[in-house]
Amino acid sequence: QELNGFVIQNGRAVQGGGTRLSRAPINLVSNQFLANGALAGSFIFDSGPPNAGGALYLEESDAHIEGNVIQGNFAMVGGAAYVRSGRPLFLRNLIMENVSTNLGF
Repeated sequence: QELNGFVIQNGRAVQGGGTRLSRAPINLVSNQFLANGALAGSFIFDSGPPNAGGALYLEESDAHIEGNVIQGNFAMVGGAAYVRSGRPLFLRNLIMENVSTNLGF
């Protein structure tokens, strides 16, 4: 399965402001993840930290992430992306101007 050519912008969530992938063997190709954010919430999570993965939150995911623009996203942990588990492959992405207040890129 593939998500190709989409603009994912101004999304907000506690985990993965743009996209949260859990056990998803998907290809993310030539998309734009712009100004998404992982924000504090009042939820109780059974896995992973809240406020993680501004654009992408990956859990047990072997996603193929290629040729995307990941720009201007924010989170406490992993402003651009947070990989909790799995072995995603990042190739030839433009990752810039993302903000993490604690850890990550």
